[in-house]
Amino acid sequence: MADPTSETGSTLRAIIDSKVRDMFATFLGYPPPAGFPGYSRLPLPRVSYRPATDTFDVDVDYAALIPVGGVTYYVSADAPSSGNEGLTPASPITVGTAIGKPDVGEIRYAPGEYFRDNHARSTDFITRDIRHIATGAGVRVTGFNRPRSLAWTLVAGAIYQTTRSAAQRVYDAVNLTPEGDHREYLRRPDLASITGEGEYAIVGNLVYVWAIGSTNMTTTTGQDQLRVQVTARTGVATDASTQYVEGITFEGSTVGGLRTSGTGLIIAKGTTVKYAPVNGVFSTGGAMVLDHVTVACSGADGFNYHVYAPAEYCEFIEIGCTSRNNGQTDGATTNNATTAHETAVGIRVNGAYSTAHGPLVADVNQAKTWNLGCVSGYSTTTAASQQSAFRVDATGYTEDQATMWLDRCEAVSVDKGLHATGGGRIIHRDTIYTSVTTPTVTATGGVIEEYLNVA
Repeated sequence: MADPTSETGSTLRAIIDSKVRDMFATFLGYPPPAGFPGYSRLPLPRVSYRPATDTFDVDVDYAALIPVGGVTYYVSADAPSSGNEGLTPASPITVGTAIGKPDVGEIRYAPGEYFRDNHARSTDFITRDIRHIATGAGVRVTGFNRPRSLAWTLVAGAIYQTTRSAAQRVYDAVNLTPEGDHREYLRRPDLASITGEGEYAIVGNLVYVWAIGSTNMTTTTGQDQLRVQVTARTGVATDASTQYVEGITFEGSTVGGLRTSGTGLIIAKGTTVKYAPVNGVFSTGGAMVLDHVTVACSGADGFNYHVYAPAEYCEFIEIGCTSRNNGQTDGATTNNATTAHETAVGIRVNGAYSTAHGPLVADVNQAKTWNLGCVSGYSTTTAASQQSAFRVDATGYTEDQATMWLDRCEAVSVDKGLHATGGGRIIHRDTIYTSVTTPTVTATGGVIEEYLNVA
């Protein structure tokens, strides 16, 4: 029999411990790792392991979180009549009107594209507890103006001009990315700098575009091809209330498709956020429970969590979430797929985080996260120090530094798999490295260690 203190015995013990742990985790649940602080606002979910699929199950007490009561109002994408009451699908109102109702408890969204010129609201945070529910597939609440509402004029070659105040970006709704997203055009500083298809410039209230295909923008076909993003409050944001969102896609909302601050709470299922100018899902305090939420094509981070005063906490749970193609256009090399800051606390389970212009999963300062079954990779930054799948950095903090726990996570197609720096700490087990140049890297006091070696 192998000596348990020898190298062979230690390896055998690790294998046995792993198998026993997995067996108990299947039936009894995965306990949080030692040192994980837990939550004050959210209930700690029960996590169990499913060996047959090598994935994790998460049991969240949604009934304790989702608000109940209130009147149900119905909205539709087309410009509803101002005389409608919104109490039946046949008499819909606008999203802004429904949110402003003093007795609203639920809003039911009919399928369609809800453009900002009909459905933007004037206030940022929603004050009442509301359930936002799609009644079918294809509900898209956007920060774009209705395409045919813009008048285009040919100004040079194949470049067209329109007038639109507060314009921010231009997207192509016909020539899509390989993932099926709108293709963002390349921004130039002025008209003279536009030299080819797929480029635009915004100068004051004037928008200049050379469309892919040199499309004639005075035709309805050309007008339907482009989406001009405008400053708009079209997402769901709260600083004190509870919002439940199900089955809705938010596109181009200026302050993020889902946003919490203060003590606000958002629970979202089957929701998508695209084309946010900065962060797609953005928390500066409060709590979020995100169940199969996808964030794509944001200007900066996909999922971003902070604790800004007067907020005292930021807590989150990500379950089966996807973050892709974020932070590609603002020039920064530190944009992330998902990231926690200050004293934020979070759990990520079965997440897929790819193609950000910086480290994919990045936690900093004094944040604490538990990550289970997550796959992370394909950083597009050329900055060597930021090319990592899982990165923790506690630079400037001498106590209670940021810590990231990893259970059965995978790093894919990056220079660095796990990267701990500035005193930050990564504690991991059963990590998989696929096409990774350097599996683990530590710098300036960072620590990476396996669970079995942690007291």
